[in-house]
Amino acid sequence: MFTIAKKRAIYTCIGLAIGGLVLLGPTACDEHSGSVAPSLAGAGDDSGCTDIDQRLVGRWRHTDAYVSGDFTTAVDLWFILKSDGTYEYFKGASAAGNSDASIVNAGRANVAKGKWRAESKLLYTSTEGSSEWQPAGRYLVDDGRFMVNKVVWQRQ
Repeated sequence: MFTIAKKRAIYTCIGLAIGGLVLLGPTACDEHSGSVAPSLAGAGDDSGCTDIDQRLVGRWRHTDAYVSGDFTTAVDLWFILKSDGTYEYFKGASAAGNSDASIVNAGRANVAKGKWRAESKLLYTSTEGSSEWQPAGRYLVDDGRFMVNKVVWQRQ
């Protein structure tokens, strides 16, 4: 069962990092610039867009938990959205076990870094070293929680 939990956590990370498959046309930032907008995927740093939704700025944690019989596992995922438009995304603590044995890992693993922006309630990310913006998905923010792609994050 741990293998399934590990796969699900990996798929969650990939889904958030890569984003949705639907690419949009001109962005709000491109429209304000008065220029012909390049495709979103090619906008990169040259877009001049710095749309930061201040409600998203902060440290966010999502915990995936799985139970099968008397076996339980939990994995913390962290998404840190900084006010300068950069982000960090990584797996934090994880624990697994049953009534006979348990294992805990408090490490910080597989840190992904990059840039982020938001416009029209869509979250976009660009991984470090990339010039391409990818839509991570539509988001909602409400009283210490934020949801994107059906994943709920708690402000920490």
